[in-house]
Amino acid sequence: MAGGFAEARAAALMAALIVLGGGGAFHTSVEETPRQFKVFNDARAILAGDVAHPIYSGEIARQIGVSVRTLHDAIQRYRGMSLHRYLRLRRLWLVRQQLLAGAPSVKACALAYGFWHLSDFSRSYRSQFGEAPSETLAASRRDGAVRADPSSSRHES
Repeated sequence: MAGGFAEARAAALMAALIVLGGGGAFHTSVEETPRQFKVFNDARAILAGDVAHPIYSGEIARQIGVSVRTLHDAIQRYRGMSLHRYLRLRRLWLVRQQLLAGAPSVKACALAYGFWHLSDFSRSYRSQFGEAPSETLAASRRDGAVRADPSSSRHES
C-alpha cells in the first residue's frame, strides 16, 4: 500500500508541475508554434486571473478569440495533455488548496469548482492525491493550519 501511495504522490507532483506552471514546451518544431504559444500564454493569463470559480474551454476560447480546437492544440503542445484533462486537473488542485486551508466542506468546494458528480470527484481526487478529499480536510483541521503542499509554492496556470 505504501508503494501505491508513493506512486500517487509522484503522479500528483508531476501533475502539479504541469498544471500549475512548471515545465517548458513539449514540441517546438511546427510552424504554428508562435501562434500556439500566444494562445497558450493567453489561456494561462485568463486562468491565473480567475481562480475563484471554474472556467470552461468554450469561455476561454471565446475570450482569446480562437476556436476550442485551437485552444486544445496549444494546451496539448505546451502541457502534453488534452485541454479537458488540463482544466480538470487545475480544478482538482484548486479544490485541494481550499481543503488544505480548512474549507467549510468537501461538498461545497467540489461544487464551487464545477464537480457536480461527487463520487466521480472523490475518485479522481483520490487517484490524483493518494487520499480522499475528506482526509485532506480532516488533516488540515486537525493540524489547525494549512498543511504543506507542493502546489502552494507556486500558483500559476
